[in-house]
Amino acid sequence: MTVTVKVEGEAAELAALGSARTRTSEVFNSNRHLTHFGRAQAILRSGTIAGKVSVTVSCENCEEKAIDISVGQEHTSLSHAAL
Repeated sequence: MTVTVKVEGEAAELAALGSARTRTSEVFNSNRHLTHFGRAQAILRSGTIAGKVSVTVSCENCEEKAIDISVGQEHTSLSHAAL
């Protein structure tokens, strides 16, 4: 199954998206990636400013899920239950 990740906000960006698949021709700097047994990992890179980031994950035949992350100079907190 292919997963798509969308990051909105100026405080962070999608740095990489991938899975544990050992044989793939996919690149890790795309916002779409095949999962490995239904799992994938998205890595965010924080910017130089504090703020909120919204991360939305979707895939075919699945309910879209979103999480809001507060990015600050001293801490990062999740404002929604983990996906």
